[in-house]
Amino acid sequence: MWDYHHKRLLKGAKYFGWKDAVQALETHLDVDRFAKEIDSFVGPCPETPLRLRILLSPEGSVHMEKYDISATGLENLFPQSFHQASGPAPSETERGPKTTPMYTLVVDRERTKSSVHTRFKTTLRDVYDAARQRAQLTPAENVEVLLVNEDNGHVMEGSITTPYFFRGGRWVTPPVPRELSDVEGSGGQDGVSRRWALDRGLAVEEPVSAESLVDGEACWISNGARGFMCATVKLTDAQS
Repeated sequence: MWDYHHKRLLKGAKYFGWKDAVQALETHLDVDRFAKEIDSFVGPCPETPLRLRILLSPEGSVHMEKYDISATGLENLFPQSFHQASGPAPSETERGPKTTPMYTLVVDRERTKSSVHTRFKTTLRDVYDAARQRAQLTPAENVEVLLVNEDNGHVMEGSITTPYFFRGGRWVTPPVPRELSDVEGSGGQDGVSRRWALDRGLAVEEPVSAESLVDGEACWISNGARGFMCATVKLTDAQS
């Protein structure tokens, strides 16, 4: 998925007008040479899985950080398909991604204003941190919170994941315009795992109203570090 990561860095640098960063990503830090820098930083054959964080500055310098992370099977990192949603949770199949551990997906009780910092991945994560605090989430819990666009009531994304819902006989994920727009799309990010899933036909883009969510419905969530995870929507009495 590295090419998706690189394209997202380049797209963000171009939008923010970081000319030095754009030049770096198109020359000495192009997709292939950047990959070699990552390999050198990670080192040969790490004993445990690692999560890599890459920070790009306006001047084109790169800072990398690595952290231990729990192992995820290839069937969940690169699934061939999602299970059909039937009942409270999809059942496992031999070729499909595992449905355990099961995550709980809650809905933020407040609405979020979309902005450039919800449409691009940046270090300014105040709205995401606030949503997680309202939901009282901790890193040790298998719980994620959905952000909802204050302008139209549509699901934007999760605080650290992309969500996928079963609608009309297919899996859908909130839309993100290819070009930045204040009026189109869900207001969320075009995440790496999201783009991977769309390009392989696992899901299509479609607006998802928060009011359409059903307590107990099965869905999937994903991010670049943990792959694709099964989840169940949990609504409060006020949201049901």
